[in-house]
Amino acid sequence: AVTNVAGYSTQSVVNMTFAMLFYLLTHLRYYDDYVKNGHYAQSPIFTHLDKPFWELYGKSVGLDVLEQEPISQDNPLLAVKK
Repeated sequence: AVTNVAGYSTQSVVNMTFAMLFYLLTHLRYYDDYVKNGHYAQSPIFTHLDKPFWELYGKSVGLDVLEQEPISQDNPLLAVKK
């Protein structure tokens, strides 16, 4: 479970939550490695379609910042639904 001290670094936690959300939804590490390993430069086309990523358009994002119980898989802080 993940938890935070009440009132401590609240803005930073929100920033990191959204940074991680976009990092995971766009497979940023995968694409960063793809470019750094030279695969993008070697590709005969301008794009890479092997690992699709999500866009937030058309999805609902919920962030429960008032929850008092520790965050866990059963009690998530953030939910993205199709």
